Amino acid sequence: MAKPQVPQSAAETEAEARRKAEEDRRVALCRGGPVTKEEWEAAEKNLPRQSTIFTAPNPNGDAQDLKMMIGGKGYFAGDSICFTNDAVEFIWKIDSISFNPPSYEKSRVAAERMLSPTTK
Repeated sequence: MAKPQVPQSAAETEAEARRKAEEDRRVALCRGGPVTKEEWEAAEKNLPRQSTIFTAPNPNGDAQDLKMMIGGKGYFAGDSICFTNDAVEFIWKIDSISFNPPSYEKSRVAAERMLSPTTK
């Protein structure tokens, strides 16, 4: 036989809300919270430099375009660069590539903390 539902008192409901808020706070601390401006700047300083810039057929194959190499991979303007720094994955979009310094312009797209298998 099922036990009849007994309405919770206001104090019990408030205590449950406090427990839930504390659990959410602990989970947020485990995840490290949002990625900060300082973390973006540190990652940008550690981003590998391009090794070369040259002209190559663009992905559509209809024209020549500037291409650069970073870490052995080729990138065109419009491509994304993914880089991990201090357990945070950062993504930048390459806005433009040039033979003149700075050799390429990029804009921030996203950053996400990489969770350990024990973090829930």
